[in-house]
Amino acid sequence: MSASPVIIIADPDRAIRSILRVEFSRFGCTVLLAANGGEVEDYASQVTARMVLLDVSSSKFSGYAACAKVRRQFGYERSPIVLSVHDIRERDRAAAEKAGATALLPKPYSLTDLMGTVRRNLLPDDPLAQVLPPAPEHQTDWTKEANPGRRFGADSGLSAAKGIIPIVRGSGVRVPLIRAT
Repeated sequence: MSASPVIIIADPDRAIRSILRVEFSRFGCTVLLAANGGEVEDYASQVTARMVLLDVSSSKFSGYAACAKVRRQFGYERSPIVLSVHDIRERDRAAAEKAGATALLPKPYSLTDLMGTVRRNLLPDDPLAQVLPPAPEHQTDWTKEANPGRRFGADSGLSAAKGIIPIVRGSGVRVPLIRAT
């Protein structure tokens, strides 16, 4: 049996890190949580992660520098390094390219957006590609049900929101509580 893919998640918001840890752990990934760019660099020097998700929105986080240092380490030539940032501007694109980032993901993002970004940047034989869920277009879209009130009651929050109850922390990541099956 092969070892589970390792993922490094770095976000200044503890709740976001925890939610993403739970989601990726569901797919059998080993998730290392970092609270800043320095911790990302430390983890990357100890293990070869299959993916790094790094928030670069906070100036105190040193995300672009951490991305560049991780990219230069042995084993990270092909690993996706996804940077999340509020309001992507041209300077963000230039900094991400210079740092060697694989993709920029605008905040707020959903798990579907994150998974799609990661999936697009993995080789088919990558261990992470083997454990991630199928692309959304291959899943049943439960939100298209004609009347969600029939299952949950007409006055339920699910009916009013058409099946999605988002968790939102400030202007951070939106993570739906209910996933497509």
